[in-house]
Amino acid sequence: GTKYINNFKIIEYNMDRIMQFWYDKKEEEIKKYKHFIMLDLATNALKKLARGDEFMESFEKEVTKLNEDEAFQSFMTIEEDRKMMFNTEKALAYEEGEKEGISQGISQGETRKMEEIAKKLKEMGLSIEEIKTATGMEENQIEKL
Repeated sequence: GTKYINNFKIIEYNMDRIMQFWYDKKEEEIKKYKHFIMLDLATNALKKLARGDEFMESFEKEVTKLNEDEAFQSFMTIEEDRKMMFNTEKALAYEEGEKEGISQGISQGETRKMEEIAKKLKEMGLSIEEIKTATGMEENQIEKL
């Protein structure tokens, strides 16, 4: 739902789900997503999928050429790709958690302030149970301070 650039739309597809159509041989879904499926197939399977469709055969040649291009192949290692996906998922999860906290009336600043208060109460010698009652924090959070 975030607009990054005017006149440009980013659409995400679940490639694992789409590729499962290929492995499960779901013909209708394969026809619908064949352009995406082609991006993840080996050369022989790619040729099989494109056979009989002029546009797809042309597309297959371009994808094959791209897959054989060393500059494209070395663009990103599998490890780098996985790390980028992990970081993206982590950032999205953080954003979602932050929104959830805000919707519950807890801002990051309020959380930090509550932790500072809990630390001071702990230094003053109050018990974990008393700090928990005063701040509403969980016992394990207080113990970590």
